[in-house]
Amino acid sequence: MDLILSAGNNSEIKLKLANRLYVQENYRPLDDYLSTLKKFYSAKIETVDFVNAKTAVESINKWVEEQTNNLIRDLLSINDINPDTRLVLVNCIYFKGNWVNKFDNTQTDEKAIFTSDDQTQSEIALMYQKKKYNYADNQTLNAQIAHIPYKSVDKNSTRFVFTVILPKRGVKLTDVEGKLEDKQVLKQALSNTQQNELDFYLPKFRMECQFDLNSTLMHLGMTDAFSQRDADFTGIESSKQLSISKVIHKAYIDVNEEGSEAAAATSVIMMRCAVMRSETVEFKCDRPFLFFIREANRDIPLFMGKYSKPPS
Repeated sequence: MDLILSAGNNSEIKLKLANRLYVQENYRPLDDYLSTLKKFYSAKIETVDFVNAKTAVESINKWVEEQTNNLIRDLLSINDINPDTRLVLVNCIYFKGNWVNKFDNTQTDEKAIFTSDDQTQSEIALMYQKKKYNYADNQTLNAQIAHIPYKSVDKNSTRFVFTVILPKRGVKLTDVEGKLEDKQVLKQALSNTQQNELDFYLPKFRMECQFDLNSTLMHLGMTDAFSQRDADFTGIESSKQLSISKVIHKAYIDVNEEGSEAAAATSVIMMRCAVMRSETVEFKCDRPFLFFIREANRDIPLFMGKYSKPPS
């Protein structure tokens, strides 16, 4: 939360994090749990009647829209709620920043060719500028890395950056992703950069996606929490009658000549148990790449994603 509060003093950046716990009427979680949510996550508590699923979902979705500048809509559906729902924990994050060096829209190629890893080709709008940016040619990943700064009140320091990891030609994005499973490789890749002049090409894109994270979390080893038999949330309530039924994540990002706007929301629904170069380097994102919006000083990722093909 310190990051969010400090960013609030930066008029060039809009960064907002919001948490809220929706609780079924006449159901009372433990006071220690509620105090923890308020103290460490600034989460407000709101009572709703999940028996009336339509009203409950409309209330939650409306709040999410308000927190994300109307970018995240319809996070939940009435099928996500039932009379056994006891808690819905919602987390939202919103970011908007302008580039230090805006792209000239007259330099944007509206009919550039993007080649996916399966060699499918598509037309995209590809922005361009020639500027000095923090850059690395990473031999471990066999990829290029560039950090594009957002405007900050303090013009002498960079607080937030848009980081791109671009596999070299002939290298598949999945190969780079596999190497990044080693956290030390990622940490080293993001930190070892030097200023270099780039012919920098970046797609202009708008992307929205939604995921049901149940299977992903279970694959990572978080299985008991979804089991009505094995779940143990006695830190929330003492009866051991809670389990997670669904974890939903929805995200949106818009990247254009001016900057980036991004938002994401996650809902957890709980049920009662029943090397530097002197020459200019070409950095052309006309093939799949990874991207991050990061707080650079403490290396905190706010958003991350991959551009594997143009959004439909």
